[in-house]
Amino acid sequence: MEFIKTERIALVGNSLAERMNLFGHFEALLHSRFAKQELAIRNFGRPADEIANRQRSSDYTKLDDPIAAFGPDTFFCFFGYNESFAGPQGLAKFKTDYENFLQE
Repeated sequence: MEFIKTERIALVGNSLAERMNLFGHFEALLHSRFAKQELAIRNFGRPADEIANRQRSSDYTKLDDPIAAFGPDTFFCFFGYNESFAGPQGLAKFKTDYENFLQE
């Protein structure tokens, strides 16, 4: 894996990403491994997020969106666990929703 200097990385997804806020191990490893690239890493994980169902308050706008404000170059996506409760029949929907997310 290679990063460009000052690359902006956003962690998005469900509780797996959100729980990384409690400890800085993953981000520390990235910074130590790629120290010369001076990475900027922000965690935007939220516990109940699913790829196509990201719950936000009714007055949430793009102006409030930290991802829009941060302007990441790269996303590390932590989706799939919550969606897995739909069982094997939910796989096709997850694939479609993930493709739509990537296009978004």
